Amino acid sequence: LHQYLKYYFCNDSIFHEQKCNGYIVDILKDDQIIEIQTSSFNAMRKKLETLLKTHKITIVYPIILERILYNFNDSGELENIRKSPKKEHPLKIGKELYKINHLLNNKNLSFIGVVLKIFEERIPYINRYKQKRMTRINQIPYELVEIINLDSKTLSSLIPFDTEFDALMFKKKIKLSPRDTSSTLLALRTLNVIEVIRKEGKKYIYKIKE
Repeated sequence: LHQYLKYYFCNDSIFHEQKCNGYIVDILKDDQIIEIQTSSFNAMRKKLETLLKTHKITIVYPIILERILYNFNDSGELENIRKSPKKEHPLKIGKELYKINHLLNNKNLSFIGVVLKIFEERIPYINRYKQKRMTRINQIPYELVEIINLDSKTLSSLIPFDTEFDALMFKKKIKLSPRDTSSTLLALRTLNVIEVIRKEGKKYIYKIKE
């Protein structure tokens, strides 16, 4: 998945894995940095803090619309193929944005969401509770559905409410965990996408900011 996105945004490998101010970046071309981030944004904090002082950086984040799961057994044989019922909402990026909350309004930082359909290869493992589970070993894109420029205006348009809403309503619509819901709402507040209009008991009531 990482390799696919790197070549999609820059098909000339001479610009890949370049050194910049003591860090290795995915793509560096004409003083523009593109970072493909398929995992937690936590790992990027120090790198971003340094490189944003001198470069414009675009973070590319995959959003999985559809997964076809290829499950292999302990012997490496394909056991079954099935379609996952899970679909990721573009606002899923909110839980990652929160991890770099102090950098979100930096004028040199921007975000792109890539909506994809993928094949996902999985193998079994035994967890610490001695339970057999499946773990992902590879993701292979087979269709690029859409590229989304995740600026404040677009993020605002992705919020599925015309009027006021609370965290529970947001959680159910976007299908996030309670923790990820809180993180996403805080990131959206930092970006001035939403605002708190009042408090009802312990509950905050939000609306999209004009």
